[in-house]
This record gives sequence, C-alpha cells and structure tokens, in this order.
Amino acid sequence: MTLNNQELVSAIIVTHNRRNLLPRAIESVLLQSYKNIEIIVVDDGSSDGTEELVKNMIRDGLKIIYLRHDVPKGACAARNYGIRHAKGKYIAGLDDDDEWAIQRIELLLEAYESKYAFVCAGDEWRTENGRSLMKRSGEITLDHILFENVVGNQVLTTKDKFQSIGGFDENMPAAQDYDTWLRLIEMHGSALAVPEILQVMFLSNSTPRITTSSSKFKGYLKFYFKHKHLMSHAQRRFQLFILYKCRNKRMSIKTFWVLFDLHRPVFKLRDYLRLRLLILK
Repeated sequence: MTLNNQELVSAIIVTHNRRNLLPRAIESVLLQSYKNIEIIVVDDGSSDGTEELVKNMIRDGLKIIYLRHDVPKGACAARNYGIRHAKGKYIAGLDDDDEWAIQRIELLLEAYESKYAFVCAGDEWRTENGRSLMKRSGEITLDHILFENVVGNQVLTTKDKFQSIGGFDENMPAAQDYDTWLRLIEMHGSALAVPEILQVMFLSNSTPRITTSSSKFKGYLKFYFKHKHLMSHAQRRFQLFILYKCRNKRMSIKTFWVLFDLHRPVFKLRDYLRLRLLILK
C-alpha cells in the first residue's frame, strides 16, 4: 500500500505493574518514522504508580490515551478494551517491556495488502546471556500456523479484522496470541511476514512477561481442542508434542514412538524434523 494517505494507526500498549519499563515502550512508539499514530496505554489494574506515571506524561504534553481497569482482568481483556477505543484504521500491539524498531510501522504498512489477514516481522530476543534473532519471511498459511505459532506475539492489521473475529479470546488462560492469529488467518486468508527484525523483546527471569502464566498447559490444551477439527493427523501429533513439552517432563522413547506414529504415511520427514527440534529445545 502507499503511505500518501497517512492512515491513522492505533498503537496499543497493555501494561501491568511495569512502571519502570513502560516508558521505553512508549518512547519507541514516539520515535517511529511513520508519525500518524495514536498511543493507547491500557493499564490492567496496576498498583505500582503506573497511573501517576502516565498521567504525568500526558501533563507534560505527550499525546497518550490512558485507559484503566481498576481490577486486573488479564491481557486479552485489556487488549480488547484498547481495540474498542481505537480510532485508527490499523491496530498494532506492543508489550510494555518490549520496544519497536524505528521503521516498524512504516515497513509493515508498506507490506500490508487487504488480501492478508495481517502482517508481522522478525524479533530480536534479548536476555541476560545475550541475544538471538527470530526471523520470519513470506506468506504464513493456515497449514503453517496449525503446526505452531510461527508469527510471534504482535502483528499489524485493521481494526475491522480484529473485530470480525471478536478480538482476543478472554477465556484462554494461555496461547492467546496464537489463537488470535490462527482465527484471523482462518477467516481472512494467509498472513505475510516481512524479513526485517522490527521488534526487540526483553526476556528476563526476574521480570515475568505479562503473557507468561502457570496455566500454560491448560491454555495450550484448550487451544488444541478448540482447533483440533482443522488439524491434519501430523498437526495433531505436533500439537501433542507441544503439550507434552509444556509439562516440563522428559519424553521417553515409548512416548515419542506413540505420538510420532510411524504407521501414518501422512507424517512426512519435515514433521519428524520439527518434532526432533522441539525435543532438543
């Protein structure tokens, strides 16, 4: 698409008790090369002075729309709250402990076409021990995403498309992003990943991410049964491997043999390699 019309983009930042990290995320939106962006901060019941921090920013002249849940309702409810109040044609999410590359919105908008469910990009993961790059490129089909979340945690798409699927599922205890991207692709067709690294994700054991939960296994189990009817035999087997990994238990050769099921020819070599890589992670 061309950027001449300068469509409004709503950047939605969901936060919970991250007063010390939130300014970095907000600044990365303010520094975007594409300027027609409204910043919406959704405070999911923070008790650490986040409200005072954001209101001081607004008093200092920053154009921020501040929304708040007095009682925490979870990331999905907060994201949906932000989407409902967004005035932009396009929606782009950002976690409160991450930051965007300067050209993220510009490049995603240039790549976006109405035929795509959404557009996304690669991520840089930073930890105390170093950094790694998670690159993505090309079309992401329903077949791809039924195997695993090859998208990541953030995308850019239109507000209308988010609303067409009912937004994020607030009943999902985990795998909420994965569930949302799959439903968008199922309804609107393939997505597109641009090759550039356009987001930095800060992963720290001392500051758990808002999307991290002890309910991870329950979330992925719910995801599996919710979308099982769309999956091929190979995809179901791979999802069962993911579920097993969520339990943090060592996989025996017998369990691997049962889940792999060598007697099914639909399970191709590429699927075997996927499983081996997953086991080695």
